Amino acid sequence: MTDVAAVPVDGDAATGPLLRFPRKGRSYLKVLAEVHRRRKPHRYFEIGVNLGASMACFGCDAVGVDPQMGRVANDFTRGKSRLFLFQMTSDDFFASEDLFRYLPGGYDVAFLDGMHQFEYLLRDFINAERYAHAGSIVFLHDCIPVNAEMTERRPNPAARRDPVYRSAWTGDVWKLIPILQQYRPDLTMTVLDSPPTGLVALTGLDPTSRRLGEHYAEIVKAFGAVDLTDDALGGYIESLRIVDPDVFLAGLEPLAGRPVP
Repeated sequence: MTDVAAVPVDGDAATGPLLRFPRKGRSYLKVLAEVHRRRKPHRYFEIGVNLGASMACFGCDAVGVDPQMGRVANDFTRGKSRLFLFQMTSDDFFASEDLFRYLPGGYDVAFLDGMHQFEYLLRDFINAERYAHAGSIVFLHDCIPVNAEMTERRPNPAARRDPVYRSAWTGDVWKLIPILQQYRPDLTMTVLDSPPTGLVALTGLDPTSRRLGEHYAEIVKAFGAVDLTDDALGGYIESLRIVDPDVFLAGLEPLAGRPVP
C-alpha cells in the first residue's frame, strides 16, 4: 500500500485552508499503455473517448463510445485492424447495440470514463460487465479525487478555492468504490495510486450477475445524498488500501494464445 499524505492549501479568511490528496504513481495513461504492453489484449472497449488519449494506449481491435467526441489529438488508429466509434450516450449504445457483434467473445480490457455522476458510471459498469469474460479487466477512472471541491455533482469552477485544480471535475463517481464493496464483494478491486485522480482495476467479473441492476434504485437513493467534505475525503482515501501501480502491473500476464470464450 502507498501512504496517504494530505497537502494543506491556503484558503481565504471566510473558508480557511483546504486539503489536497495528490496521487504520486504512474499517470493513468502510462498505466493503461503498460497494461497493453504486458497484457497484450486482443479486444478493447472504452466509454469516454474524448480526444483519444486513452484509446491510443491500445493497439488492438476496439470500440469507443462518446456522445461528443472531441477534436482528436491522438493517433488512436495505430495497431487497430478494426475500430468502431459510436457518437452516442453509453445508455443509447447499450440499448441499441450488441458489443459482441464488434468484439466477439467480449473485451479483454475496458476503460470506463464517461459522465462523472455516479449513477451513470454504475449503469456503465452494469452494462459493460455483461460482455466480460474470465480474463477481462475493467478500469474505472476518477474515483480518487484530489480535493473535495472536484466531487461536486455539477462543475462550478468559478466557486473553487483551489486554483491548481479549478477546472478539474471528478464528480461523485468515487461512490462506485463503496457501492461495489457493499453490493459486489465477489469482485477483486485494486485501487491504484495513479495521477491525477486514480484508477480502479476490477477483475473476477461475472457477466451473469444481476445484483447491481436489481438494487439500482436502492443504490441511487442511498448514495445520492452522500457528499465529501475535506475531512470526509481524508477518511475515504485512508480506507482505500491504495496500491502502487507498478505492483499491480508486475502481476499481469499476457492473454496471447488464450482462446476466445
